[in-house]
Amino acid sequence: METEVKVIGGKSIKGSVSILSDKFVVTAVSGAGGKINCTVNPMSETARWVIQYKNPWMPKLLRLLLFLREGIGTRDIVFFGLLFTGLAALLLLSESILPGSVEAVDSNIWLFNLSTLLIVLLMLKASIAKWHGAEHMTIAAYISTGMTDLETIKKQSPIDPHCGGRFIIGIVAAQQISNFVTNTYVPNQILLAFLYVIFINAAMMEIVLRIDAWKGLDKLPVTSQASYLLQKYFTTAQPGDRELLTAKRAMDELIAAHRAFRAGQST
Repeated sequence: METEVKVIGGKSIKGSVSILSDKFVVTAVSGAGGKINCTVNPMSETARWVIQYKNPWMPKLLRLLLFLREGIGTRDIVFFGLLFTGLAALLLLSESILPGSVEAVDSNIWLFNLSTLLIVLLMLKASIAKWHGAEHMTIAAYISTGMTDLETIKKQSPIDPHCGGRFIIGIVAAQQISNFVTNTYVPNQILLAFLYVIFINAAMMEIVLRIDAWKGLDKLPVTSQASYLLQKYFTTAQPGDRELLTAKRAMDELIAAHRAFRAGQST
């Protein structure tokens, strides 16, 4: 269905839902007593240009990073800061208590990566699953029907085949290949070693993103099924009214921002 707003994605953390169009980023935050605060910000000119630029040589990773950068607020920084701090602490603890210390962790890095992934998924299940589900349902309701009323939103599925979870298999595979390559040869000079690791990981992510653009990871059996299972058991859940009303407010404000923009152009 052709809608008046081109929705290009969304993101969710506990208590907050953001929905992005090709012009605006809207974030709705659920506060005390059911009060919902909403902020509307224009998409940065750089992000708009890069996202809309169709040159096939444009790095897909650059597009993704600019998309993720839009609408990042203090709540996002605190949430992910705590998450990565916890993971870093886990790594340091593992290196200190395992027999063989650092060598034991390095030789079993795949096990550490798997354990880390499971911990992250369980944390996401506990913190953002309902908010993520509400985001998916609200966007799906608008794209499929053009409606944003609560009853229409409640009829949608919290599982979206186009969710970023479709990248999980590619990301895990890319990480394992990166680990193998960097363990095989890493420059002795610290700065070069750091740049080398960054380059290998970026190159592998670019390959994953280009496969998605070429074939669509949501259409490939393995990646689409992995995304479905990931969302069903970890990253989404059936939301309650609080989560749905917050996501609905974000979508309503996004539509209103586009209408005001068009009205301003016509005067």
